[in-house]
Amino acid sequence: MISKVCSKCGEEKELEKFVKDKTRKNGRRGICRKCTTLKSIKWNKNNPEKVKVYRELPFNRARKNAREKERWKKNPEKYRERKKVWAKNDREGLANSYICRLIFEAFQVRFSEITPERIQNKREQVMVFRALKSLKEAINE
Repeated sequence: MISKVCSKCGEEKELEKFVKDKTRKNGRRGICRKCTTLKSIKWNKNNPEKVKVYRELPFNRARKNAREKERWKKNPEKYRERKKVWAKNDREGLANSYICRLIFEAFQVRFSEITPERIQNKREQVMVFRALKSLKEAINE
């Protein structure tokens, strides 16, 4: 059995305990899997805005959607109930996520830069536009 010493924790471990890396001489990273995981967790905590942007990239969103589909298939009643509660709480269709997306599409700002005041202002603007639209339709009938 071949072993290697982790450059982070200094422990000698089996070669399988190290992440594969084709660019390395022995085909493995110098840091063991456990230390790599701890390093990733620390980085994610220190860089939440970068993590959020990364998770919103299209290829990550597709993986997330696939996982959600699987969860839905396993327990459809749970998700139907959630959907009912969401619909009840969000009758006007003006959830924060929707309003943030409108702001992002209009101004190309980061989600972390969108303040609650800006969300509320945009929500009121959308409600006014919807009211005007319904008035116009009522006049035209």
